[in-house]
Amino acid sequence: MTAVASDEPGLASARGLAIVGVVLGHAALSFLATPIGWAVRDDARWLGADAIVWILRQFLMPAFFVVAGLAAARLLDVRGVGGYLRQRARRIALPLALALVPVSLAMNALWDWGRTLAARAAVAETVPRLRASTAPVTLAHLWFLYYLLALSLAALAIALALGPRRRRGVTAALDALTARPLATVVLASLPTWACLQVDGTLQLDTPLGFAIDPVVAGYFGWFFAWGWWLARRRAGLAALARAVPGLLALAVAATAAAIPALLAARDGDRPSALATAVCALGSWAWVLALLGGARRWLPVAPRWLARCADDSLWIYVAHLPLVVLLQLGAAHLAAPGPLEYAGIAAAALAGSALIARGLRRAL
Repeated sequence: MTAVASDEPGLASARGLAIVGVVLGHAALSFLATPIGWAVRDDARWLGADAIVWILRQFLMPAFFVVAGLAAARLLDVRGVGGYLRQRARRIALPLALALVPVSLAMNALWDWGRTLAARAAVAETVPRLRASTAPVTLAHLWFLYYLLALSLAALAIALALGPRRRRGVTAALDALTARPLATVVLASLPTWACLQVDGTLQLDTPLGFAIDPVVAGYFGWFFAWGWWLARRRAGLAALARAVPGLLALAVAATAAAIPALLAARDGDRPSALATAVCALGSWAWVLALLGGARRWLPVAPRWLARCADDSLWIYVAHLPLVVLLQLGAAHLAAPGPLEYAGIAAAALAGSALIARGLRRAL
């Protein structure tokens, strides 16, 4: 969601596709056949929504952290420490500070409305309160900006502590270990697998609190670190573009292999080490397939996609309250679920894009 050097073919397309995918994923949550703690469950639930949410959750936020790490490394190289800190403050800290309270209050109000609707349907116990009992302000989906700011500062500290020579040594070692894209997938998935094993889940939950969760920070920090390394490996994205067919095949196979573990997880069983390994492998395969595919097929983003990429940060900030509002309004409509879903997703994307464009002009 951070600005990326324009001379990298496909990265704007990847960022634009990712923000569209985030809206699509959140718009599907009210249609899940599997009950979760969401503000509302639509009357027209369908299993396809479960597949959409599961696949998109596997790789969209990790992809944003990879692109953010790449942009942060380039930023430090071009603008130095002072420019890096100023840009992080303007691009991440300022939007977080401006949006935190309004978004939190809006989400709390929407969650309360959802509980009221659910109570009339006698399923209130499945809809937890979003707000914590001791603090009415929660991060909600702005956790991304919060963790990105923390990781950006941590990366700067590590880069300064290592110095140029040691950084080059680390990059050279990674180059030797990841000479092939498919080898990259396997090696990169190991820390991701370790985080899933520690957490005992197939996908990490959204962190709502202000205390940094070490597992969440480690999980997404590794994607951020890989993007930082990719910024210094000019041929990396070109190699991914060539490997897209294999990456897509691996991503689909890993996702299919995770289905038995997903079904078992519905009964509350802790996933096996093999199941978490498959999920970690699938996440990395999808992330790299997105980056490589965008470079291969969309090296220059179409105008609409370029606008989504340019406005991605503010689209992200604005979209979730709008999505939930639309879901609550459509919860009891007598319409096919896929049709309702398409309408909510389209309206939320268009509305959040308009809000984002206005906020960019105002700020």
